[in-house]
Amino acid sequence: MAIPSGWSATDWAAYKQQTLLPSRIANRVKILDLNHKLLVDVPPIAFTEGQWNLVPEADGGVDRTFQGTFFDFADTLGAHLDPEIAPRRLIRVEQGMWIESLSKWLWVPTFTGRPHVSNDNGGGLWGIEAQGKDCFHNRGVPAQTFRKGSRIVDAIRNYLVSTGETKMLIPSSTVFTKRLTSDIKFGGASDQMTPLAALRKAASLLGCQLYWDGAGTAILRPWPTASSPVFSWDGEKGAVLSEPTFATDMSTLKNRWTGGGRNTLRADVPAIGAYSPTSLQRGGVAWSDIDFGEDNDSLSSTALAQFGRTRVNQLVTLSTNVSCDLLPFFAVDPMDYAEIRIPGRTEKCTIRTASFPIVGAWTAGSDGPTMSLGSHHNTRRGSYGSVRVTGTSRKPTKRRKR
Repeated sequence: MAIPSGWSATDWAAYKQQTLLPSRIANRVKILDLNHKLLVDVPPIAFTEGQWNLVPEADGGVDRTFQGTFFDFADTLGAHLDPEIAPRRLIRVEQGMWIESLSKWLWVPTFTGRPHVSNDNGGGLWGIEAQGKDCFHNRGVPAQTFRKGSRIVDAIRNYLVSTGETKMLIPSSTVFTKRLTSDIKFGGASDQMTPLAALRKAASLLGCQLYWDGAGTAILRPWPTASSPVFSWDGEKGAVLSEPTFATDMSTLKNRWTGGGRNTLRADVPAIGAYSPTSLQRGGVAWSDIDFGEDNDSLSSTALAQFGRTRVNQLVTLSTNVSCDLLPFFAVDPMDYAEIRIPGRTEKCTIRTASFPIVGAWTAGSDGPTMSLGSHHNTRRGSYGSVRVTGTSRKPTKRRKR
């Protein structure tokens, strides 16, 4: 998560500190046009309830969603929420916290997106559902191609500009110089990928993430790492409001890899590992669950051995889902790293889901609503020391030309 626009480093530090204390919270909703021009500040009395959700790359690729109910008591909102008009509008949700040390409110945009469901419920009540701005690229378009040899950053930026996107934080091609080694085709026939899928595939080739933040800005950044968590919820300080649950799926674990083709190379989890063939022996017989490699005859012995070591370490990586309720910290983006601390345990997790009910003003840490967080972290099982590789690699001999 980048520091919200207009904030100083002092604001950011004070906000994170205030989040760990009982805090006054407020919400505000705005209606914008498609170019982010403010049209209506929705009066607090007109916004009755709602919720924003963060579900990275779910629902066809859209990261953020919003549901809300509006009471058009002044007969001014219907002109923007009507189904014929709503597709030309953006809904923005901002959540504020009173910072005692600075004696001011700090506001975090948590959602900016386009309505896709508009219901006139009668009596002046309107129900709205909206998707984040990535929905503009989750659509059918004429067949297009990101060409082999083009700089990946330029391909991403140029496409976004060509679709009318004006809010972007995309590094220059002098920062990321990598070029496409093959075409990326999208659009056209129904079996082709959407523009959003193509953009994210291109970003992944840079080792980067492309997403739209709560203010509706397209951001390209390196994938977050555990070394830089965006925030730390400390249970001993009252920030963790429910006992975290941990769910681990072990069904995909394997503990041996064998090379394909003419190779006899084999890589095993070290014997000391918790999931090694030796640790799982029954009646003195080692137990293996094997990942069979593809035909890699073209690789050298050294390259194939390294591939085997890397593959085994991937195979013995567990993904654990962590879920709990927390004091609200609104400045989160999809796939941010965070820490959850409870007595005797600290989990560094990737934020997979987050949701927060939007109600009137209240005090965090009392009986107000809480932030629900779903995250996951990876744990190695058995990657102690070096993965052992045995056997040989036989590259096919070249025939002499006659």
